[in-house]
Amino acid sequence: LMIGVATLGASAKESLREIIGEAFSADYIVSPEQANNGFLPASLADDLRATGVGDVLGLAISPLRVDENGELNDRIALAVVPADAGAVLDFSFVSGSFADLDANGVLLSADKARGLGVGQGDTVTVSLLDDSELSLVVQGVYDADQFGAFVVDRSIFDGQSQPVLDISVFVNTGGDQSATTEAALQEVIDTYPAMKLQSRDSFIDEQDDQIDGFLNFIYALLGMSIFIAIIGIVITLWLAVYERRRELGLLRAVGMTRRQVRSSVLWESMVTGIVGVVMGIVLGVTLGWIIVKAFEDDGLGVFSLPTGTIVVASGGALALAAAAALIPARRASNANMLEAIATT
Repeated sequence: LMIGVATLGASAKESLREIIGEAFSADYIVSPEQANNGFLPASLADDLRATGVGDVLGLAISPLRVDENGELNDRIALAVVPADAGAVLDFSFVSGSFADLDANGVLLSADKARGLGVGQGDTVTVSLLDDSELSLVVQGVYDADQFGAFVVDRSIFDGQSQPVLDISVFVNTGGDQSATTEAALQEVIDTYPAMKLQSRDSFIDEQDDQIDGFLNFIYALLGMSIFIAIIGIVITLWLAVYERRRELGLLRAVGMTRRQVRSSVLWESMVTGIVGVVMGIVLGVTLGWIIVKAFEDDGLGVFSLPTGTIVVASGGALALAAAAALIPARRASNANMLEAIATT
């Protein structure tokens, strides 16, 4: 279970890094200081653009009601300025592009387009929060779901009371991450409270950390199963020593030392631990691979082997197996020789 969860977690992290890396060509990301807590003012993107360091994209979201096969459903659309999105985001398009997007159209993910049975040139009916209805032309289909199923030109909300709120701002400096460039951006960020500036690598690492927090919680739960397994080894060895007390007594009588008795019990425990480690690694990696492949179309596109976790978990399991032998080994070596021989 430990290796299976670790394999799933490592694959999720690598898949996330690949998704973000492929979709973002931005060098810096601005987001709220507290994740999932607040939005960015619309003026922030303009202020960053005024520094002249590169292309700037304000990534906004807004609710829409979408007619999906005759049923109105509430959805969240990503709202962008198409020219900025084309310069900062690196979508893999099945058809169309950001250059084709305008206020009369919408970009759909491939899965959503397939579900609606539409393609480029077809129309999708949406309603804004003021109940005004729009027929948007499908102007592109992209082959990824990391940004949701709908992307629209934020100008469709001009004149509406409907909020269009930036969730993050991306800055593409053309690879220039010099101290001067970062200082110019940070100077703007300092004028906005509760905002943070991150490099592309720092942003990706932060997303990884969220997965680590979830994995640590699962590891804590699995720790209880490991504790139960160790108790099982202790009880098994204790019973083995009790059932073989006459044989152990005879071995002591013909010259076996207490140290040798303790060593025999220890190695019995280690063999049990080695079998468990080998089976755990093989079954855990196999289980992780099956789950990753099963969810390959849902974002888990990379299988990653958690080598570090396997080494640590294996070493820990063997150490615990050795520790489990301490009490049974001591009991076996300290048993009274004559009483043990007399046992039937």
